[in-house]
Amino acid sequence: MNLAIDSKREFRQDGGEIIYTLPNGLQGYMLVNSNGNRINVGPKNIVHDSSREKDGLIIDGISCMSCHKSGMFPPPADEIAAVSGSALGEQDALFVRRLYKQDSVKASIDDDMARFRKALDKCGVAGANDEPIRALYDRFRADVTPAQLSSEFGQSSEHFVEDMARSGNESVRLLAAKLKSGVTIPRQNFIANFNLIVTALSLGDLISAGTPAFEEFGGKKPVAAPAPAQALDILDGISLGDLDVRSRKQFGLPSEVGGKVVAGVLVTGVKAQSFGDLAGLKINDVITQMDRSRVGSARQAADLGQKLKHNQKLTLHVLTVSRLVTLYADAKAEDENPRVLHGLFIADISDDWRRELNLTSDTTGVVITEMNPSSIAIRAGLKVGDVILEIGGERVTSLKQALEVSKALKKDSRIRLRVLTNPSEADLVLEAKN
Repeated sequence: MNLAIDSKREFRQDGGEIIYTLPNGLQGYMLVNSNGNRINVGPKNIVHDSSREKDGLIIDGISCMSCHKSGMFPPPADEIAAVSGSALGEQDALFVRRLYKQDSVKASIDDDMARFRKALDKCGVAGANDEPIRALYDRFRADVTPAQLSSEFGQSSEHFVEDMARSGNESVRLLAAKLKSGVTIPRQNFIANFNLIVTALSLGDLISAGTPAFEEFGGKKPVAAPAPAQALDILDGISLGDLDVRSRKQFGLPSEVGGKVVAGVLVTGVKAQSFGDLAGLKINDVITQMDRSRVGSARQAADLGQKLKHNQKLTLHVLTVSRLVTLYADAKAEDENPRVLHGLFIADISDDWRRELNLTSDTTGVVITEMNPSSIAIRAGLKVGDVILEIGGERVTSLKQALEVSKALKKDSRIRLRVLTNPSEADLVLEAKN
């Protein structure tokens, strides 16, 4: 359908911004191309965001919220009349003026603005200098400083970079060296290395470490059409490594614990919401069998995994010999005895302890010999005979070193331990469900 009598003057849109009112009175936004399909970034030759000094990009949603932080804004009263009079023929100009009635359009926009500002009042952000969503987005987009890096992991900034510098992972040590030299880390690089830092410093089990959807942070571009359905990979999101001398040393896993041989493949990563995560698989677990077939190396597990990955159900026999425990400081239960760590009495692993606990000569750490009855460690599930492998992410080799590390962490409100305990075995069943 033509909107102009003279087809040479007919308007053809390159795209646009769609603004709509949400049920709560706030606004939603979407940038579209000439076909009406959503785009994530506005074309730079048409629109420009002056608040983004480096690239000037208009980002779908984010830039819109910032620009319209006070709601809709109408064009100058005489703009339509001026454009229609100079660019169009007389009949077309008359048609545009009849179609675009300034008074009624302004009244509709005023109603929208009143509704939007009322919704802002309910949110408690009316009159703010900065639009809060954009401010948070810019904060997240900025380079990561050493202090901010530690806070991302809920750790103390005073020791976190030093812990990274002492890591057994070369890439983590390189990041620490950059931070010490005053270099900040681009957000996208931080996201790419998040899993690596968590694993290297034994900070716990990953709950979520996915890439943000925005292309700006490494997210994928929107797909024009859905890909054809493929068979689900039941092992997707599970990373495995060889249980060799290096990995045993890094994760404090001896060749034998409590008379049980620790052999198989090491779980080095479990993606959140993967089939392995849903079944309860954890980092540092040792997989000894896959559907009753024994596995002794990562390559063997990968070959077997190729045959089993499209199974709807897969049983993994898992050996757990170490776990992470977080102790929170309890001043009433704390003892001034230098051999006490948050209510735990610790000692070097003597020959007697090795015989009693069936520990091999390659097991290093300190053993828990007594526990304060009121200690929070008891509530955390620790017991006499457990061996502390790490304190605050640092490997422990002797009582003297453990006390030095714990003394440095004494003021912290919480302390994370990696503990070697009596091995437990379980069959974890992974089920692939659409």
